[in-house]
Amino acid sequence: MFERLKYPIELEKVSKKNGTVIAKLKMITKFNVYGLAVVRKDDLLGLINNKYELILPIEFDGISDFTSDGVCVVKRSDIHVIIGIDGKKIRWVGKIEKSNAVRNAN
Repeated sequence: MFERLKYPIELEKVSKKNGTVIAKLKMITKFNVYGLAVVRKDDLLGLINNKYELILPIEFDGISDFTSDGVCVVKRSDIHVIIGIDGKKIRWVGKIEKSNAVRNAN
């Protein structure tokens, strides 16, 4: 599912004062119909848009595929949260014992 990139992507977080490189990524999935891709760094996952802007921090254990309604489930430890295509939380789900829908970082 992940493709190894020949050259790392540098994502920048731009503030009013200066831009700071927050991650150098070498693993990325293909962009989906919403223009989003899952990125991996050190066994953790995040989301970028097709402008290579980080919309979901690289701190999750799993990210499901987006539904046709534009939502997905992200997992950190035993906590699951439903997010939208903008990376914002829609609903806290809580602990789920087993979930086949969430893709693990490994």
